[in-house]
Amino acid sequence: MKGRNLPLYLFGGYVLITLLTAIWGPVILIGLNTSAVAAYMSLFLLMFCSGYLIGSTLKVKVATGGLAAKRNVVFKRVVLPSIYLAFIFKLYEFADALIGGNLSLSFSSLGQNYVDTYSSYVRGSGGYGISYVVGLFFYFPLLVSLILGPYFFGHLTRNQKAAVILTIFLIIIVNTLGQGKQKQIGDIFIFLSSVAIVRFGKKLNNSAQMRRIKYRKGKYYLAAALAAIMFVSAFVAVLDSRYNALGIDVSNISAKQHNLIQYDLDHAVFEVFGDRRGFALTAFSGYLSGGYLGLSLSFEQPFEWTYGFGHSYAMTVLFGKLIGLPISVEDSYPYRVGETTGWGVSKWHSVFPWLASDLSFPGVLVFFFFFAFVYGKCWREAVIYHNPLSVLLFAVLNLGLVFVPANNQLFHTPESFIAVVSIFFMWLTLGRKLNSTMP
Repeated sequence: MKGRNLPLYLFGGYVLITLLTAIWGPVILIGLNTSAVAAYMSLFLLMFCSGYLIGSTLKVKVATGGLAAKRNVVFKRVVLPSIYLAFIFKLYEFADALIGGNLSLSFSSLGQNYVDTYSSYVRGSGGYGISYVVGLFFYFPLLVSLILGPYFFGHLTRNQKAAVILTIFLIIIVNTLGQGKQKQIGDIFIFLSSVAIVRFGKKLNNSAQMRRIKYRKGKYYLAAALAAIMFVSAFVAVLDSRYNALGIDVSNISAKQHNLIQYDLDHAVFEVFGDRRGFALTAFSGYLSGGYLGLSLSFEQPFEWTYGFGHSYAMTVLFGKLIGLPISVEDSYPYRVGETTGWGVSKWHSVFPWLASDLSFPGVLVFFFFFAFVYGKCWREAVIYHNPLSVLLFAVLNLGLVFVPANNQLFHTPESFIAVVSIFFMWLTLGRKLNSTMP
């Protein structure tokens, strides 16, 4: 298999960049135990590489008989309904915001929209009404639409293509412009990039297309670099607007920032990009590096088991409130770090302390061995055996991997938890029936 380790190289390089940013970036992390974090991340990468290499190498069982009919069932009963449901859900959100007078289409007010959205927000205080419950189950079709919609784009009708494109457009309008959030832009970029990487992997393993790639390699690299630059630029622009609305810049950041971080105003970033853009880029770098401080501080706390719920703030609150289980987010590593150091639960802690609340830090390393095994297996099945469910799970796992230095994104919210678990079990039970050497 050509390109077998492509996702592994990309993820390993990404982790290395974030770790170097934490150590030598423009945000100084006070109290960061560099040696402990570097040692743990080295063990993490070792376990991840081991699991990935096994998963991407093992022989895959190929389905025989009625394969076209099985894939057609997935396409008609999962993909197409999800495309329409996702569009309807986002259209409802758009109409609700428009009627409620909570929608602004001006990029200049993007930062203020974010401030207004969270002006009276209290973490964990949300209600659990009908709209909330409906939202829980609409995230699954949204993920399918954003991933398999682009993957099957050439097989869609004009109306189906329009539904996929409009869903993405409505997400940007409602969530990014209307609420000033940048996460949704990041999610879309991750999903589209995942589909693009799968398509590139297919070309690498197609002899006719491989010859074309050899002559167009520079164009592929250039396109990937431009896409990354555009994404970072958009992300930074959102942050710039947000901090401008909050009235925070290089002149007063020292008084506004957390006492465990410090902006290095003499860093090369400010010399190259100037005060305003340099400040926004520095804030962006904090998204990549801040979690390592939370990880470092978590090493100083004793292990307290959280009964299998501590990996997710939202699930802990949800089951504690609705079902009355004797569980509390206060037992998790991030919360206890906040209580003892001031680096609160709303700050970045990386994915490791969240999972370690249930598994312990050594247990997390074992967990990621199996995670990487599934990830490598999905990559192989998506590229070589053209399995649509493997494409779906591969893209979802990429979302979790990008957020490794930040938080446990896959299980951060109840809707994400439900969708990810559903996709995994769908892949586990049905995925092997969709593997074929024929596209």
